[in-house]
Parts: sequence; structure tokens; C-alpha cells
Amino acid sequence: SGGGVLLLLVNNQRLHEPADHIVENVVEAIEDKDAYQHSSFILNEHDKVELLGENRQSPDPAKTFRPFSKESEDLCGQVQRIKETIDERCEAAKLERIPTIVIWPERELSSASSVDPLAELSRSRGGPISILCPDADPEKARRLEAALRSADGAQTEITVRSPKTPELVVHIEDILHAGEPSTPEPEKDQ
Repeated sequence: SGGGVLLLLVNNQRLHEPADHIVENVVEAIEDKDAYQHSSFILNEHDKVELLGENRQSPDPAKTFRPFSKESEDLCGQVQRIKETIDERCEAAKLERIPTIVIWPERELSSASSVDPLAELSRSRGGPISILCPDADPEKARRLEAALRSADGAQTEITVRSPKTPELVVHIEDILHAGEPSTPEPEKDQ
């Protein structure tokens, strides 16, 4: 199976730090998987969503979200863009729901005040949604997931994880293969 998963990489400032390896880990996780390469996108601050993968397109530093200089690009604004993009992709694919992986390089995750806008994701047409926030505080990730699950009108199953950057490949591959039947164990001789 393959093309039935949408992968979004949120283009924020962290991707452009000199020692950051998030992009290369994401690309490694999807390379040699044609179907995923055609449904893996870079989410920029404006509405143009660019393909990640097949032409090794890297996020453009000029198109990063700038939460400190533009109010509309704060956590709430980024969530709104994620939700709109998932909804647009569902519509384009003529599907009610698309399982989605969001790689969101957001270390701070959420303060209590930003849980409400984040809950918009749980009312998205997509689903289930796996949010991976590399190197974020695991306790904040657990709190955020609990808040999203209890959001009024939640329709979408959401998980929030904060793997270390080097663990991203394994986490992405686990999610991509979660819906596939596992290989049966060879029977042991009696």
C-alpha cells in the first residue's frame, strides 16, 4: 500500500538551523517509496504546498513561518494551514479521510492558550493524524494529545509524539506501515 498517506513537513525556522537533520531524516524515510514521495509535501507560510522527495526539494528558507514577526504565522496560524491543507488534499483525492503524518519541528508545542486552535485539527476531514514534533518535551506532547482527544467535536484520532531527530526515520516508517498486515511468524517445529 502507499499513496493513501499524506505527509506534511511544516517549514519553520528550525529546519534551517545549521546542525538540523530533520529534512534528511524525513527524506530518508520516504525514499524508495514512490507512492509516499508523491504525497509528501512541504507546508510553507503561504498557500503553495511543494512536493518533498522526488526532486529532493528542500524547504525554502524564504518561505518559512515567521511567528515572531507575523501574528498570523504563530502556532494557531500554522495549525490553521495544516488543517486547510489536509482538507484540500482530501477534497482533491475525493476522499473523506486521509491518514496524515505531520512533521512539525516545534519544540515548544503548546501553551494552554493554544490548545483550542490545535483542537481544530481534531475536527479536520482527515484522519487519523500523527503529529511528530522532533525533540519536543515528551510531557508537553502527552498533554497536547490528551487535550486534543478531549476537544469538543473531536472526530479524528490524533497522536502526538516527540521522537529525537535521529529516531524520525523509524517513527515515520512505523506509521506508514501501521495499516499493513504484518508478516506472519514462521511456524516452529513441534
